[in-house]
Amino acid sequence: MKKWCTKCKSSVLIDGFYRNRSRSDGLTNCCKRCCKQYSRDYNSANPEKLRARSKRFRLCNPEKVSKWNRSWYLKNADKQNCKSKKWAKDHPDRCRSIARALYKESPAKYRQWSADWQKDNPEKVANYARIRRARKQNVVVEPVTTKDWRDILDLWYYHCAYCLMPQELLPSTLTMDHVIPLCRGGVHSKDNLVPACLHCNCAKGKKLVSEWVPQVVAT
Repeated sequence: MKKWCTKCKSSVLIDGFYRNRSRSDGLTNCCKRCCKQYSRDYNSANPEKLRARSKRFRLCNPEKVSKWNRSWYLKNADKQNCKSKKWAKDHPDRCRSIARALYKESPAKYRQWSADWQKDNPEKVANYARIRRARKQNVVVEPVTTKDWRDILDLWYYHCAYCLMPQELLPSTLTMDHVIPLCRGGVHSKDNLVPACLHCNCAKGKKLVSEWVPQVVAT
């Protein structure tokens, strides 16, 4: 069954119209496509009116807006996370100012949130700490993501690069070791990183592999 659209002057299927109880047939006079086009044209021509109307609705219906936002986020979590990460990357100063404002407003709540985040993201916390140490030593820092580190672990089959001990037999997890130490001119990049057990990492310290291996063999 079809109906005549008064906007595009064409016959459209009934499913192509919105419902309107005030009309005798219960449908709008314009088809969905024409209604959407009219809305786009109106919104682009009246941005200030649209913002004012949206602001009034949010102020008058905070619970509805909050419920809608939560529902939308649950359905589009990945999309929103990617959008937020891109915005944070493009506006680092703004992110820092927001974080400082949140901490000033409720320090206890912010500290709890920070502690929970660090507990849930130990790899990211360790990576941030390494980057901070590298920058304090004024060395070149290239991004090393969690995926990059896991690729390095896969390359070494989750074994220590020096003693070749598998991770499941170690008392602690494998750590990042700079083949060329940062204090010796090394770069914090995935090409200069290997997995090492805590014992080998501490024993090697600031030495080059060529300086450390002969000492190990001698002992």
